[in-house]
Amino acid sequence: MATYPARAANLKVTLDLITPQLDRLFLCLNEYDTVPDFLSEYDNVEAYLPEADLKDTGKFVFKPAPEDEVFLLDDDLRYASNYVEHMRAILPGAIDQNAVLGVYGLIMKEKFHRRGFKRHYYKMRKPLPESIFVDYVGTGTLYARGCNLPPFDVMHDSKRFTDIRYARWCHENGISHICVARKYGLIKPQETDESIYADFTRELPATVFDEVKAFGRQNPHLGHPVESILTLPGQPLDSVGERKGH
Repeated sequence: MATYPARAANLKVTLDLITPQLDRLFLCLNEYDTVPDFLSEYDNVEAYLPEADLKDTGKFVFKPAPEDEVFLLDDDLRYASNYVEHMRAILPGAIDQNAVLGVYGLIMKEKFHRRGFKRHYYKMRKPLPESIFVDYVGTGTLYARGCNLPPFDVMHDSKRFTDIRYARWCHENGISHICVARKYGLIKPQETDESIYADFTRELPATVFDEVKAFGRQNPHLGHPVESILTLPGQPLDSVGERKGH
């Protein structure tokens, strides 16, 4: 997780909800000079003070072991008390294959190359009756093995569009994105004074849109139920083929 001082109140709400569900939480403290006192309330939070403001790329500055189960989180979300349990149980074996799971998902609309950054949302607060393949999931709702996360060198220059850069890297490495089935309210947003969507994503820069074009609508099972492809725990996802090298 990455945060900054203006989100301190939101951060505390999020930590109160999610830290009891995790072994450790690695927290990148952008714009902080010292570790805030209130973090001492959480025994499993390990804080990191970067030399420069990493913004949302700070989620990727920590290097997990390949076999680690990793949850990427945002500092302004309310995670349900069973969030981790749900994500681990919903598709047994999926993260051990070429797939990552998320709650917030997007699919680019047909002919988006000509129509612009048009996409269909699977919003995190709303229910989804079955898990489906999507173009990409929001990295604040992500569950993956450590081996399916990129080195920081890949992400360092993707401030404010980490979801897109990560999705491009996954496409290049044969990793599918799955938006998981859930009931209402598995994750709910908190109110904040700003958002990346309002300030950046709504008018996506051309260079970033080029990255979307590299992976958008490339998965042959896009929008299809995962259960039709992943029928048994641990069965490989035939939508992705062989994993490519990093």
